[in-house]
Amino acid sequence: MFVERLSLSVRLALIFALGSLAALLVATNFHYWAFRHELKARNWQALEVHVQEVSAILLGRPDDRRALEEEILGEPEPRLWLRVVEDGRILLETPGMIEVLPKDRFEGRPRARSGHHRYILRERTVGRRRIQGALEVTGDERLLDSYWRRLVYTMVFGTVGCAALGWWAARRGLRPLRRIAESTRSITAQRLRDRLDPGVVPTELRELVLSLNAMLDRLDQAFERLGRFSSDLAHELRTPITNLMGETEVVLSRERMAGDYRQVLE
Repeated sequence: MFVERLSLSVRLALIFALGSLAALLVATNFHYWAFRHELKARNWQALEVHVQEVSAILLGRPDDRRALEEEILGEPEPRLWLRVVEDGRILLETPGMIEVLPKDRFEGRPRARSGHHRYILRERTVGRRRIQGALEVTGDERLLDSYWRRLVYTMVFGTVGCAALGWWAARRGLRPLRRIAESTRSITAQRLRDRLDPGVVPTELRELVLSLNAMLDRLDQAFERLGRFSSDLAHELRTPITNLMGETEVVLSRERMAGDYRQVLE
């Protein structure tokens, strides 16, 4: 497989990258959801407060036109639009609201769009009158879009940074393995008594060093047995070969009959 051909450093870097991407996805989505929920809740609450104030005037003082005008027309909030409709006729509204949000736009809709502007809508019936309120949330929607883009950038750069950090940490963490490899390369057939020092390696690699030392012990013992066997074999072969050479020299010292040569060879 392709993954099996990758180096340990690259594998660990990929693990760091995938782990950090998963963590950042969870964290950024949670923060975006929480921020979006909080922003929407505040907008709905602000709109509901103004609609309730108008409703309170219509319930408590239905003929108090001045109080109604102060609530709808006095110190207008740039994002807020309010309207009171009586028997299908507009009784009072925020100036310019009819061009932006006609009264039929409120029929069962919690949201509306007018051009590039977005609004949340609230409608309430008080007797024969209907209260229509709207709050522009265009700026909040743009803020959410900008916030989400920043979160995406955070995920991308955070993942790349964690991958680079993982690769660096893997390279640094595998340094003891490279030292072990260098030490084992210096051990040859003439230096089988050399051993690796388990005291200078991390705890996780100590078992590996002890196993390598045990393997070197077995190789050293095997070489010793092979050397003794070679010496014994040479000793065992030296006497018959010497006898064979002596007999051959005697036979070849002068001319002899063929039978004599056959007898010596036998």
